Amino acid sequence: MENSQVIEQFLKSLDTGIHNLKPQVERLISKSFEDRCNECSGDDALETIRVGNTYAYVIVSLGFAYLKSKGVDTASHPIMQDLERVKSYMNREKRVKAGADDAQKEGANSGEAVKRFIKGVLGSPAISDENFKGKHTRFEESGEAKEREEIRRKVVEKSKTKGKTKKVTGKVNK
Repeated sequence: MENSQVIEQFLKSLDTGIHNLKPQVERLISKSFEDRCNECSGDDALETIRVGNTYAYVIVSLGFAYLKSKGVDTASHPIMQDLERVKSYMNREKRVKAGADDAQKEGANSGEAVKRFIKGVLGSPAISDENFKGKHTRFEESGEAKEREEIRRKVVEKSKTKGKTKKVTGKVNK
């Protein structure tokens, strides 16, 4: 007799839970996922992530509850992988949100760093001494250099063929 009362209480609790859940799910599915994401402000990606996580959590949780109500062993069921995946998404959202809060705090401190940087850049002369140092790079015309080398090579060959051993200086008379 006592067991039947426990079961009755459980069923009443389940009925109340479903009754309370139904309007929330209807509100959630009254608009498409895309429309919900478009409602989010364009600048706030965290809001879009939150909407996506909410949808994923509701869908997977309802599937989990359905499987439990049918008596399926969910411990080895793939639904557990989906629950872990959604959990990881929600943890990522929390980390990003915490990082954004830290970035805002750091942004206040970075104002001082910006001031130091600007003072360092503007505090030095606009034109440094490096601009006034002479720097000469010698360029030879490629055709002229090749021509000189070719003439020098021919002179060396001629001197070898005549049997004379002359010292070639590399100077060419024109």
